[in-house]
Amino acid sequence: MDIATKIHDTTQGHHQYILGYREGVFVRFYNQALYLWNQQSRQTGYAPLKVNARAYKVLGHKIVLSGGLPEESLLMRCPEAQQQDGVYTIPHQLSTQQYAPWYQTLMNQYQGSPATKRATESSQKVTLVLSQPWVQQFMASDYLLTPPGEMMQMLAELKKTMVKAQR
Repeated sequence: MDIATKIHDTTQGHHQYILGYREGVFVRFYNQALYLWNQQSRQTGYAPLKVNARAYKVLGHKIVLSGGLPEESLLMRCPEAQQQDGVYTIPHQLSTQQYAPWYQTLMNQYQGSPATKRATESSQKVTLVLSQPWVQQFMASDYLLTPPGEMMQMLAELKKTMVKAQR
């Protein structure tokens, strides 16, 4: 199951269940399901799961929060969990009212992290404006067979064009 489906399912129409996804020998919870699992863990005397953040390219570099534990641990902590097709459903009676502030607090922490900055910067687009004569010259040449000296000269001209465009 892809990450977009997991995120959608954890927030839509499953309000009476916490959804966990079996991934190998682990069960992972995402965003709202992670919040609910951690709330339930605190109520039952267990430590909450460590929260990880990751930007997913397929989600437009949106940051997704996740946490997981071994499947065996899940079954010991929560014997009422039911599994079907790799998805665990765990009944709960918890409120999601505090989910948005919890999520925003964690996002604020992760926004400043080096990994988040790299993921965000790598998703930024750059528009490069090239002069038509340069493009025509480049396309007219067999640039794959262009001798290194000529290629360096063409790239130097490109660099000049780019510097002029920045001014």
